Amino acid sequence: MSSNSGLESTIDQVLDRNSSEFSQSLKNSLTDAQKTLSDSLPILEEEYEKIISDGKKEADKIEKQ
Repeated sequence: MSSNSGLESTIDQVLDRNSSEFSQSLKNSLTDAQKTLSDSLPILEEEYEKIISDGKKEADKIEKQ
């Protein structure tokens, strides 16, 4: 019985460690994803403004024709 108890204890330790590592990995991935999104926002806003500006210029050209 003590052999099983030792084995169960070892398995529990491994599972706890793996769970902790997995949880930390998920937290790190979330942090990385949030940083990527945050870094991308100014670039996307700039692209959006350019598209809107170009669209207005094209609309003005068409209106003048």
